[in-house]
Amino acid sequence: MIKSSYFVLRLSLMGCKTVWLKEIHACYRQHDQNLMSGGLKVIKNTENLMNEFFNRSDLPEKILRLRRKESYDRWVWLAWRMYRDGYNNLMVNCLEKSIEYTFFPITETIAHWLDAFQNIAADYGEKIDTYALIKSQEWQSVLNKIMNPKLSTESKPQLTPATNKPHIMLMNTDDPGIGGLAQYDHLILCELAKLGYRVTAVRPQHYNPLVEEEKELGIQQYWLDYSTSQDLPRILRNTEDAETLYQEIKPDFIIFSDGWPYSHFAAKQVAIQQNIPYMMAIGLAMPEHIDFTMGDNVPYAKGVLYQYGLARTFNTAAYEHLNILQEKFG
Repeated sequence: MIKSSYFVLRLSLMGCKTVWLKEIHACYRQHDQNLMSGGLKVIKNTENLMNEFFNRSDLPEKILRLRRKESYDRWVWLAWRMYRDGYNNLMVNCLEKSIEYTFFPITETIAHWLDAFQNIAADYGEKIDTYALIKSQEWQSVLNKIMNPKLSTESKPQLTPATNKPHIMLMNTDDPGIGGLAQYDHLILCELAKLGYRVTAVRPQHYNPLVEEEKELGIQQYWLDYSTSQDLPRILRNTEDAETLYQEIKPDFIIFSDGWPYSHFAAKQVAIQQNIPYMMAIGLAMPEHIDFTMGDNVPYAKGVLYQYGLARTFNTAAYEHLNILQEKFG
């Protein structure tokens, strides 16, 4: 596997084109002497291979510029491989190593890890239990280490929200449970609470360890009886829901955690009308989203552009999503 990969890389440098044929066309016997047999051996041999390749003196500049991205993607892939093979402690080491090369803020990096694990598993024809992953002691330990580097894991701070700090509301009707956005939401909520802000999470009702941790930090839970997957027309058109919500919570600032560009469409319109400042974090943007319609002659794409223009700021899960928003939505 290692030798074959290096051979393919050398062929690419010679101008040869390569493709990944996603079919079984040969048998490969796994044994404990394989360079890719498992555990630390996989990590060391893969690292040696890529270091040898990028240290070549004949690499074009455009290839050298890919080294950081390759390093990040490689360490995330290795983390998935270690988790799949049962080397959870090595998974932690690989995830921590990937942070050295990430292009994203730390919270977005963690959300990307989850999405990457799911996508890599799918590429190999496998499924990953995301709920079991985020509940694992190793996953929680890496989150605590990178989000709270100075905080002892043996003590939990007793937090009292400062009455003079803004009341921040986070809304997510798309991914309230255990996906990448849910992890992003959880990290943002917890960090805001630790900084002393009053925080309210607005989501369809669900229960998991993340919610329990949020409750311990004093984060208020406001449960909705609707979601994007079940009530898309309501999300797009019903402004009364948001009016009632804002009247009860009285947020000073809103974080819209969006699964796609049209998330919380009506709620954003009400925030604009009531002059409530907001930001957006979007998990996915695809070129075909620009053509979305409900058959009601409402120019939703133009509305999205308007809403993004009035946001204080917005984050995307990947640079490609940002490029799509700029190219397709204006």
